[in-house]
Amino acid sequence: PNVMAATQATLAPATWPSRQEGLVFLWENGAKANTVLVDGAPVSDPLTARGAARLDRHYAMILKDGAYIAPTAAERLLAACQKTNQLSIEAVLRPDHSDQHGPARIISFSTDASSRNFTVGQENDQLFLRLRTPATGPNGANPEVGLCMIPPRQASHLLVTYQPGRLVCYLNGQKTREINAIQGDFRNWSSQQLLFGDEASGERDWAGTLEGIAIYNRALDATEAAANAGMALARIQVRPPEPRLVVEARLKARSEIPTLEAIRPYRQALVVYEYTVEKVVEGPLEDTVIRVAHWALLDGQKQPAVDWKTGARRRLALERFERNPQIETVFISDTLELDIDLNLFYEVPLEADEKPGDVK
Repeated sequence: PNVMAATQATLAPATWPSRQEGLVFLWENGAKANTVLVDGAPVSDPLTARGAARLDRHYAMILKDGAYIAPTAAERLLAACQKTNQLSIEAVLRPDHSDQHGPARIISFSTDASSRNFTVGQENDQLFLRLRTPATGPNGANPEVGLCMIPPRQASHLLVTYQPGRLVCYLNGQKTREINAIQGDFRNWSSQQLLFGDEASGERDWAGTLEGIAIYNRALDATEAAANAGMALARIQVRPPEPRLVVEARLKARSEIPTLEAIRPYRQALVVYEYTVEKVVEGPLEDTVIRVAHWALLDGQKQPAVDWKTGARRRLALERFERNPQIETVFISDTLELDIDLNLFYEVPLEADEKPGDVK
């Protein structure tokens, strides 16, 4: 279960995280300042999107086919953890599915597939930790530690902590693993990249959403694990639901495709298409003609919608455009004839088991 409702009120602190001591990196979501104190001064770490990584309507990271990199936090994280030889990694994650391998990298302080300081990853329906010490080697995989099972399509709060000789994992505030199989300090840690959703060199993509990330240079205890999980999950549970809408629709008209040269210095752009709705697969919709904003450019790269042809019938998952404040400042190409009676939607990812693309 996510968290026991009867204990949620007592577990949830006034602010998340419940204690700031030892906090080295913080990213609640893309709408927050996300500051940590460094020598008494607040510092925030900007993230750089790579590939198709983007934010959802709650400003959480969507990481399928992309990653976010924290370029300014890595050296501070290295120095802080080598000072204490302790580590805690906290996050709220929602895997898209359980068919993930590599392990697929969720949170990684690494350079490539064989060199890291630590990685939290997913293999099938399990989470794993690779942690570098003199005993575990530069890949941190001797041993690779299984942490817990992780359900797909469900938000879960993870906290994994380490101090020499003691590794503890909590899922939704409940202890799932405590072992002494990993020994040693962080003297052999090295300069690496801190990123979310893939390996720095690619090829270990993780599909899911991620938010509520905190990394500390101390080992949190069970009380903090329960408190932070209660607050993080309570914040998600009070969000107003967005009716899920899936349609099969025929592409009727396209706006002009924006180019990277035209939108510089920006690297993201949306484009609006018009559709005739032929079937409502899921959700409430009475419209027979709609307009949909699709991604045309992400990280400067063309997205699939750019190549869609008029007349093609497609299955689309949609949300109301106005319910997605994270895209309000993104460049949008809408060169269709003005029609104030048509509703505008925003295309969101289909679930992993839903058929994407052309529909016959």
